[in-house]
This record gives sequence, structure tokens and C-alpha cells, in this order.
Amino acid sequence: MHSIEWQILSGGRSGSDPFWAQAVTGPDGMTPTTTNPPTCASCRRTASRMCPSIRQHGAVALVVGAARPVAMTGDVFPAGAGIPEPRRVAFGDDDANRTIARLLGVELDDVQVLPHRRQNPWR
Repeated sequence: MHSIEWQILSGGRSGSDPFWAQAVTGPDGMTPTTTNPPTCASCRRTASRMCPSIRQHGAVALVVGAARPVAMTGDVFPAGAGIPEPRRVAFGDDDANRTIARLLGVELDDVQVLPHRRQNPWR
């Protein structure tokens, strides 16, 4: 998981960027939710090479017990005419049918940091 996202989830950052804050907390404000796809351990060097943000900020290696799609972040078109509004929409929400999704929100259960990779295993 990207280190900025992990800092927000673990309380190490205030989440001053509303997009990041919305992307990493569940509808209840507590359950960890991510919009970043997982990267397996064998691909971490490739991810680091290809992603400038991970190269600059690092990442945290996690083990996740279960994950399930719960929401999407995208452009929600108003009923009728109007300009779409970017926001997060839970699956089953009335606005889901009027949303062009950009990111899938996945809720994470039983998240554990791999202790020997806490700092920056991705560099």
C-alpha cells in the first residue's frame, strides 16, 4: 500500500487532502478501504520503477485477510441535465447508475503490517 495512504489509515496523517481521506476510509469512517490495486511481493521492484510516487514516498507491505468491493469513486451525473460531480458512491446507492467510475473502493479486513518491511520495502 502506498505510504501516504497507509499514514492516513493508521492515523499518522491528518488526511488534509479530501480525495485521499475519502479514498482510504470506509463509509463508517473506520473500516480501511483502498482504491489502490494490490501489488504482490514479486512485483514490488517493478511497481517501484514504474510509479514515481512510490519511488518518492515509499510503500508499506501488508497482509490482508479479506477484501471486498464496496464503492466507487467517479463522476456522478445529476438526474436530468447538469455537470457531473466527482465523489465516492457506495454500491447500491441510487447514484450508482449515473456514475462513471474511475476507482474501485475495496474494504480490507484483518490488515497486518509485515514488521520487517515497515519502513520502505519498495525502494
